[in-house]
Amino acid sequence: MGLVFMMYAQDYDEKFCPGEGQFNLPSNPNATVAWDTYTEPYAIKAGAKFYGDTSANNPFLRCPSDAVARTGGSGIRSYAVPWTYDGNRNLAWKPAVTLPGGNYSEGRVLPEFSDAGGTILLAEYPTAGNRLATNLGYRVAGPNTSLIHFDGANYLFVDGHVKWLRPASTASQKTLPFTNADGFNCQASNRLSSPCGMWTITADD
Repeated sequence: MGLVFMMYAQDYDEKFCPGEGQFNLPSNPNATVAWDTYTEPYAIKAGAKFYGDTSANNPFLRCPSDAVARTGGSGIRSYAVPWTYDGNRNLAWKPAVTLPGGNYSEGRVLPEFSDAGGTILLAEYPTAGNRLATNLGYRVAGPNTSLIHFDGANYLFVDGHVKWLRPASTASQKTLPFTNADGFNCQASNRLSSPCGMWTITADD
């Protein structure tokens, strides 16, 4: 998936795909797509099956260890992008804004990431609602505690490397509370629910 995100960015002036797009179309007033819909053509070029293939052998969006039962009929998506509606959080995807056609979460451009090797771009999120081509379960604001790899999870970083980490190690390791360089309050009370550290684009927080 790291290659897929970069392929998209190369075609769009170093800008990552939207996290979510809602489109009030005459044929479907509530049409919503997430990041996996935007990246699907690039995943297919890189060797993936169509995302509509719900088999267990689609390695791009389903982790082999993800055995969480899904609600609904679409296929399993094991991953989520870091973003939130909180306008004060500076995660990999910008907070959603309301446009005439619906909500829209804009991807960031590569120069915004001052620490590409230390910023999470995609996280494992095996939940019942995380299904292909839906706006359910596609985003996460902090480390998931429903772990499927012993006591940790796999994370994709902006520079393309993947690493297994325990949830607590992805949050800020500094003494809390403090305000990071972008003005976000890193609090001890929500260290994992609204974390700094690897979740923000701010370096050294």
